[in-house]
Amino acid sequence: MRKALIKLSIPLLMLQGCALFAGGRPTVTTQRAGCGSLIPADWRNGTPAAAIVDAIVAGTAAVGDWIVQADREAARGDVADDRTKATIHIFTTCEERDAAAVRQATRRRFLGIF
Repeated sequence: MRKALIKLSIPLLMLQGCALFAGGRPTVTTQRAGCGSLIPADWRNGTPAAAIVDAIVAGTAAVGDWIVQADREAARGDVADDRTKATIHIFTTCEERDAAAVRQATRRRFLGIF
């Protein structure tokens, strides 16, 4: 009887050892994504101001010159807004991509093999 228990305990111990590897989710260690490196370098300097109309500099500006200057400045604001929207899109897309990669790496597998 004792020999039968000893012979039975060996496969049970082996089965317990295998259970450690078959169950649970794998540990996934990630590092922060370099989403900021996807932003163009010249965008970090901001949007420069528009060139000032020569008549304004000379002090002989008419109303039309001031309107031209205001239109130039408004156009620079549009460029800055477009850059802001593009930067937000780049960051959200990068973060979604990284989150999907982590989900794929940590998904639960059936019996540890499928």
